[in-house]
Amino acid sequence: EGLAAKTLAEQGLSEDQKKTLQHCIQETEKLFNEKDEFGDAELERYHHFNVIFHDTIIEGAQNVALIQALAKNNQLPMASAQAITYDQNQALSEYRRLHYAHLQHCSIFDALVNRQAGRAETLMREHSSVVILGETLRNVLSA
Repeated sequence: EGLAAKTLAEQGLSEDQKKTLQHCIQETEKLFNEKDEFGDAELERYHHFNVIFHDTIIEGAQNVALIQALAKNNQLPMASAQAITYDQNQALSEYRRLHYAHLQHCSIFDALVNRQAGRAETLMREHSSVVILGETLRNVLSA
């Protein structure tokens, strides 16, 4: 996905892509403004806009080989944007992790809008590790 973000930043966002990404960010921001923890309904809405955000970037790159490779990757457990995990036993930590991912979306969007290809790529590559952030935090705290 880093390459997709880089490519899209180089090409520049269309108005439709910009509106779609901005809408995803705005709707996700509402979730965090309305709730301080997520239940099933909030997770479903978060997931919905997360998938649209990622798909918009991937499809926007207009690279058939990349789209096919990421589609294959998405079939692997926990390897795609569609893979949202949320451990209710660690609700606060999980909420923070998803909020962090949302903030990353904001930064990725900013890089895309400003056509900062290297920054967009780096941010998206880092964003892919957010799925394991909860585990990373637990490992750091237990060390």
